[in-house]
Amino acid sequence: MQLKRNHIPIGSLLLFAVFLLVMLATWLLVKPPTPPAELQGVLRPHYRLLAPFTLIDHHQQAFDQTSLQGKWSLIFFGYLSCPDVCPMTLHELNAFWRLLKDEIGTDPTDLQIVFVSVDPARDSPQALGDYVRHFNPRFIAATAANAQIDNLARQFGAGYVIEAETAAGKYLVAHTSAIFMVDPLGRSVATFSQPHYASTLLSQYRKITQYFGATGEVKFSLESGLVARSGFFPLLDSPDQIGCDQHQVDHQPDGKESNRSLVPCRRLHDVARFAFAGLNIAHGH
Repeated sequence: MQLKRNHIPIGSLLLFAVFLLVMLATWLLVKPPTPPAELQGVLRPHYRLLAPFTLIDHHQQAFDQTSLQGKWSLIFFGYLSCPDVCPMTLHELNAFWRLLKDEIGTDPTDLQIVFVSVDPARDSPQALGDYVRHFNPRFIAATAANAQIDNLARQFGAGYVIEAETAAGKYLVAHTSAIFMVDPLGRSVATFSQPHYASTLLSQYRKITQYFGATGEVKFSLESGLVARSGFFPLLDSPDQIGCDQHQVDHQPDGKESNRSLVPCRRLHDVARFAFAGLNIAHGH
């Protein structure tokens, strides 16, 4: 008995080959440039959309994940009674702000600097406002109940430990000294470790925003206030990776690179969550 041979239509093979060639050409066209060497160890390997959180700022207004959308944000965790790291870091952030202002000729409108207190028992919103205004009246200060602070801090890998009291109401807080950068889509994209110098912060900030512009990752319109991503693949989680859930953990409160580790990605459902959020942001919802 003669067996029948299954013939694959030549037309289908040609169509499939054309499809593969188109996909390859498209990937080559949208493949992002390599990040500048200066950003090695600064840019996160995966950009993670921040989950919902709620703080109260020094104007007694809610400050949540939507407050980080539409502009770049630099976030620093600390507390008012901090004897050294906090005032020195806020001093450098103010110097960075002034350098940027001198460069563009006005206060930046696409950037905000946020100081988050991890000591809500002692740091009221009013006291936080008085504190940050000493450094720069445009800075934002916020805090919340410990559960909400922990919720946000965990997303950056920003550890802190409230130490034992030395007297009634007297204690120190060991906390990370890193500065965290959030893009206009509300994603954690970079971490700046100590030592902090205004000129270095400015250089790295410029390179990061230029890099994101080169990759077509973020487009921000000051007129409309809308944020959208561009490119053939608008749902990519980062310039060179499809979304992963990766956490940075500070094992010591000094913010040194050697004391930080990254927990590898493991949950694919974050890709869908990021894609959905990205569509909402792009359409202004």
